[in-house]
Amino acid sequence: MQNTLRFQRKLFFFPNLVRSFSIQPTEIKEQNVNISKESLIKMRKDTGYSYAKCRKALLKFGEQNYREALRWIKDVAVKEGWEKAAKLSGRNASQGLCALLIRKNIAAMIELNCETDFVSKSEEFHILASQLTADLFNYAENLLPLKAEYKYFGGLNSLEFSLNELKNSDGYSFEEIIVTSIGRLGENIKLNRAKVFYTSPEFSVFGHAHPNEKIGQVEMGRFVSIVSIRRREENSGFPIEKLGRQICHHIIGMVPETLGEAFENKERKEEQNKNIANEDYDEKDDDDGSLENMTKIDENESQLMQQSFMLNPQQKVYEYLNYHGADVKDFLRLELGTIEGIM
Repeated sequence: MQNTLRFQRKLFFFPNLVRSFSIQPTEIKEQNVNISKESLIKMRKDTGYSYAKCRKALLKFGEQNYREALRWIKDVAVKEGWEKAAKLSGRNASQGLCALLIRKNIAAMIELNCETDFVSKSEEFHILASQLTADLFNYAENLLPLKAEYKYFGGLNSLEFSLNELKNSDGYSFEEIIVTSIGRLGENIKLNRAKVFYTSPEFSVFGHAHPNEKIGQVEMGRFVSIVSIRRREENSGFPIEKLGRQICHHIIGMVPETLGEAFENKERKEEQNKNIANEDYDEKDDDDGSLENMTKIDENESQLMQQSFMLNPQQKVYEYLNYHGADVKDFLRLELGTIEGIM
């Protein structure tokens, strides 16, 4: 009887024993696969994902199929990012930065938002903004020969496009790129604006970001500005790139609203002075003291050309430009969280 029971127990455990032996060879083989340190570091650098995820991808496809492994881990990250993005979509994203990339007469500008100042200052967020801006510029550079319309000489023209059209060189949409970062950073991230501006070939576009941080040629900060400028034949020899950046720096700091006239309009100034001198008011209107602190607003304060130049307040901006033999035709200023001067 005892022998019979022992035999039955052996029969009962035999299938489990066979099953365990059928699994172990694969597990042992996978565990014994050596993934080089160089491949792990490379994938970690290319993706930003943990070494565990990178190792899983390389085990799945092998080091010799690195591109397939890279594609797989990115696809998984996009899927995980969508799930995370759905949970975070209702959160307020008011922090972030503006980014800018300019070459010759083309400028690509974005505003990328996140939830916290901590994430906005992180390296990964800056890399994301830099990549999106560079991809936007490359897209625009290819599209402009087909769509360029110069509305007026030297002005900044806006390129019309749909955000859904934007992709990187690997074929991922901007939306997929952003949700991948959402999955890694754990915050709601939004591309608030993506704009491309271009000007006539005779002009150049220059830009500046403040506070200025750079990744490659992409500049980032809370403020960005661009200006369309042309060098005259007769000029001071002062580098046009430096001059353009100085004017952009002034635009960020002095917040002009319009371009204004590049000369002193004596007739208008005399008329303004005459109006101020002849202006009076009834004392009854000021019984409550409401007019006590009233000040007159000089429209020159809001005109770029008529503002005192920030680096030399003794000169007007137009005087500084005339001295160096340059003409400014248009400008734009973008501030994080505002819509003035860009939409």
